[in-house]
Amino acid sequence: MFQDPYSSLDPRISIVGTVAEPLLARGLRKTEALRIAQGLLEEVGIHPALWHRLPGRLSGGQRQRVGFARAIAPSPKLLIADEPVAALDSTSRERVLALMEDMQRRHGTAQLLISHDLSVIARLCREVVVMRGGEIVERGETRRIFEAPAHPYTRQLLAAIPGRKPLVAPKF
Repeated sequence: MFQDPYSSLDPRISIVGTVAEPLLARGLRKTEALRIAQGLLEEVGIHPALWHRLPGRLSGGQRQRVGFARAIAPSPKLLIADEPVAALDSTSRERVLALMEDMQRRHGTAQLLISHDLSVIARLCREVVVMRGGEIVERGETRRIFEAPAHPYTRQLLAAIPGRKPLVAPKF
């Protein structure tokens, strides 16, 4: 899944064609690929009246859900999602996150999530890797990292979350 729902879809291909494309590349017949694509679009909440539209006629949230349907169409064992909800309004964001949770639960698909949004990481990830300047500074179970970060940079990141209680008592 790509970060930018506005540039990640081919503007010349209908959304049902976009979702069918990876299935056709795997050798499925067109009728079967379209049937699966329609089912996935329905699953991600795209109304059938929109299936033959070009991506330019959809909202950002709709485009991101189309991108999600395309990503899961070939039933991958691993989904790589780069900032999957960064450009979305709160309603679309919630829908995409729920879809990602559902995919983990129902299909057992592993997800590699790249995000600066710590609330998304806390919600979706069992394990986390914290990077700074291209280097790994801390890794481990998400809950442990969020409750007792070992690295100063991780502590700074967590302290920057609005409304989060300080990890250490301030010195006066």
